[in-house]
Amino acid sequence: MKRVNSFSVYLTLIILMVISGCAKTIRVHPSYYAASIPGGKIEKKVAVVIPTSEKYKKYTYHAWWAGWSAGIELGEALEEISMKAISSLYRDVYLVREKPDYGNVDLIFTPTVTHYRHDVPTFFAGLVPSTATITIHVKLEDSNGKVLIDRDYNGKDSKSHPMDTMWDNMEELAEKVFEQTFEIIASDLRKVSMQEQ
Repeated sequence: MKRVNSFSVYLTLIILMVISGCAKTIRVHPSYYAASIPGGKIEKKVAVVIPTSEKYKKYTYHAWWAGWSAGIELGEALEEISMKAISSLYRDVYLVREKPDYGNVDLIFTPTVTHYRHDVPTFFAGLVPSTATITIHVKLEDSNGKVLIDRDYNGKDSKSHPMDTMWDNMEELAEKVFEQTFEIIASDLRKVSMQEQ
């Protein structure tokens, strides 16, 4: 009886979404908790380069089986966590839309979301986990144009959820993959910066 009731609820939700043809914007606000740095923040001037085209990048999930879609704001999340992570490491951090001249800053940090995917189980929400995967490409250059980092960083997380919390789950998973990926990125930045000093 309980299974029948659960199925009825899911079916009703799907029918309602088909009728409404809803589209949802999902804003992501990843957190970043920096580990303490011996001696305090690194004394370097860093430009974080996030072009306008990257800032407004989003991932659209189309639920073809339900007639609705969700747009996850990737660019805003990338900008937010980049500034949090870089500001936790370095003394002077600036957000710019275009790459500055090499002589004006000590480091140029350019992150780009090159891949994002959110997989939602069609009719088995609550039993089969939803999964989010992300790839962020990072390029770090010094004041002479020497490339210190130029590689992809990958993140993946999954979680089961009932159908009626799908939006919240999408937001939470997006935050998680951004956070775990930037943990690795920040660790590499710290190592490179300490070597350069």
